[in-house]
Amino acid sequence: VAKTTDGSDADLWKDGIFKSKVTRYLCFTRENVSENVNSRPDVVVDMRLIDAKDVLPEGFTPVEKTMDTNETAMRKRRLCVKTSPRATAKTAVYDIQATAKSKYQLVDYKCLCEINNMGIWYRMGDLPQ
Repeated sequence: VAKTTDGSDADLWKDGIFKSKVTRYLCFTRENVSENVNSRPDVVVDMRLIDAKDVLPEGFTPVEKTMDTNETAMRKRRLCVKTSPRATAKTAVYDIQATAKSKYQLVDYKCLCEINNMGIWYRMGDLPQ
């Protein structure tokens, strides 16, 4: 998610007044489940953003490192995801959007958090069985 819905930069790691040398973007993969039913057995069924010092919610896994460079994913907060085998999940996260903070509210989306003057929203959907 590189841009907000209004075209602004969706960097999750802005530091200070000067242009940030560190950037972090939220990335996810969509897959057409009708074609690849068993290729990815787990799906994301819930997401939460917690303070770094908070206890990890039961059943959730923290996203602590970036996939490409293995660096710290976020400062002061932890993105936590709950996964479930696709075969047993009825719903899953199927879209994530970033908006200008408090400027827009997305219909049928849940607000994950507000960070760096952005709202991070996700949408759940039914999985075909």
